[in-house]
Amino acid sequence: MLHHKYVFLNTLALRKWRDEFRRKVLVRAQCAHGAGPSESWEAQHYIANLLPTLDPQFSDVETALLFLENSPEFIEAAQVIEPLLEGVAELEIEEAAARTRRADLERAHREAVASAEERARTVALNSPEVAAAARALAAA
Repeated sequence: MLHHKYVFLNTLALRKWRDEFRRKVLVRAQCAHGAGPSESWEAQHYIANLLPTLDPQFSDVETALLFLENSPEFIEAAQVIEPLLEGVAELEIEEAAARTRRADLERAHREAVASAEERARTVALNSPEVAAAARALAAA
């Protein structure tokens, strides 16, 4: 079963490489000219010049992925690993929500303390003792 894990992980790595390659090709292809009648030849020329610059191993990767994703080893590993990955993803979502709730509660607590301190300060400044001390200070 351990080799199944490596088949699974290596297949995921190949998928990532393929997806990154596709993204790069898409970015480069978006630089091509429009498809209007007068620009058709320019676009064909651009793509014709683009193709040789692409990684020649890409088709090999696509073939390898097709083989690996359909192999019994990958399918068996995926049946075990993918539910675990989904569980981890769900836990991460729950933990993020708990962190957000905690941060909200901490913020509400800080605001409540600040508000209570301000009220206490107002009460203290308006107390008879503080008023008497202020009058005595003013008279001195």
